Amino acid sequence: MEPLILFDDLELRPDSGELFRAGSPVKLQPQPARVLEVLATHAGELVSREEIQRLVWGDSYLDADASLNFCIKQIRRALGDSATQPRYIETIPKRGYRFLKPVRMEEAPKVEASPPEPAPPPQEPVLPRPKPRRRWPPLAGFTAAGVAAVLLVFLIGSRRLHPDTPTQRPAVVEQRPALKPAPAANQSYLQGRYFFRQKELDQAVDNLQKAVVLDPKFAPAHALLSRAQRDNDFKELPYVSAQTRTLVETEARRALELDPRLPEAHLAMAEALLYYRLDWKRAGREYRQALLLDPGLADTHHSYGFYLAALGRHDEAIASIERAHELDPASMLVQSDYAFFFYLAGRYTESIEKARETLDLVPATPEALPQAAMIGRFYSHMAILFSAWKLEDLDMALQSAKLMMTWSNEKTAADQVRSLTDVWEWRERRIRAGVVKVDPLSEARSAVTVGAHGRALEVLERECRTRSGAWTTVLTAVDPALEPLHSEPRFVRVLDCLGLPQDAPARRVFRAGQPAGPGKTSVSIESPYRSGPALYSLAPPQRAAASAL
Repeated sequence: MEPLILFDDLELRPDSGELFRAGSPVKLQPQPARVLEVLATHAGELVSREEIQRLVWGDSYLDADASLNFCIKQIRRALGDSATQPRYIETIPKRGYRFLKPVRMEEAPKVEASPPEPAPPPQEPVLPRPKPRRRWPPLAGFTAAGVAAVLLVFLIGSRRLHPDTPTQRPAVVEQRPALKPAPAANQSYLQGRYFFRQKELDQAVDNLQKAVVLDPKFAPAHALLSRAQRDNDFKELPYVSAQTRTLVETEARRALELDPRLPEAHLAMAEALLYYRLDWKRAGREYRQALLLDPGLADTHHSYGFYLAALGRHDEAIASIERAHELDPASMLVQSDYAFFFYLAGRYTESIEKARETLDLVPATPEALPQAAMIGRFYSHMAILFSAWKLEDLDMALQSAKLMMTWSNEKTAADQVRSLTDVWEWRERRIRAGVVKVDPLSEARSAVTVGAHGRALEVLERECRTRSGAWTTVLTAVDPALEPLHSEPRFVRVLDCLGLPQDAPARRVFRAGQPAGPGKTSVSIESPYRSGPALYSLAPPQRAAASAL
């Protein structure tokens, strides 16, 4: 057992990663706790960024720089420290960090083992009594099918059979030894994975294509290339090309053929089935298979959360994104989507709070941020804008709208708008004039904000006919901005066209004549985020930032 690390009235337990202040637990995630351990065990010394990264993430983790920045901010927040007037952690510019407080180490208290209970006194052996032979009733009245049914019940007991239950074991597949990729292919894959996380998608696709050329049997590279290619083409709104759809599905299938037990391959196939084919049932099975194969994959929890949200299962969706955040606390996209899920659930105050937490973690200068952080910041402001609008806090909504306009290189227009109505009208004019390209759901949302409900329905009906492949389309039933359309029969026909399952909670509330909001009754489909009878699910991958509000 590792010794406790003590400083001031704080106690860090390296074995569990827990932090306590005066005996009370302090919230700190595992990676920041590990960084704090490294710094505290070198108190008074300069510890370089490279050394911290090596000790915490290893030499092959390409996104450690952004993760370290995030961890330092989380540690300072937990300790109540300041970067400008530090009491615990001092930043040495361009070099590393120094822990300022004296630290003492103490052995963790040992828990005394309870003495074993005395053995019971020996007893005389009891010989079994012979059982009378059991007479079975005659089977003359049973059909062959009936006998088979009885035998099936006898063999499986009371276990419930369900093709999609997440508690069942993954499908039995041929066990194949893991193939070590060619070194050059692996290096290109790691570079591609880094650029994918940063949403530098052109570079991600280039590196991943190189990886599969260098090693055609490298299944993880095929799986990630499927996802990166789809995200990259989504930048060309409003439609995804037929060529890209073919490439995305081909790479996902190839990854599954090479390694049927690769969770990333099932994730890539789930996203292709959901967004390109609107095949909700098969997509759900692929998501659940990916989670069964690797419950610790943050990307799967993130993507599966969208699937859950789109079907109206908001509690499970929030649990899913929370798990993704625990597994990947440095991801700006996960954090901004956390706020977005609260918005979809109608929990607007929590959405605003979570979005502000995300914005506090990044600098305010756009030029200083990688693409992924810029996207996360943009969507955090969007969550504040629409949540404040639903709460009728027009001042807060206007402030967020202006910030979004400024970040979209529209500072002149931002200075000219005087009300939220001005913002909605400015946005709608630009979309209708073709100045900006947005996904169909954003276009419909824009039309609703100016009262053009008929045009919003036309946009959604056009999307049903053309199937653009935009990931946002699956959220049509649960976006609170579209609630004014819920009473329209045309809107329900849109949901039919999108293939929204009849037993999905979002569908059921429409049949009951209610909006698709939070707190509705569940439908009996499995979910790994709660016990007992569970629910349906929905999801997308990461996406490019829209160029308008």
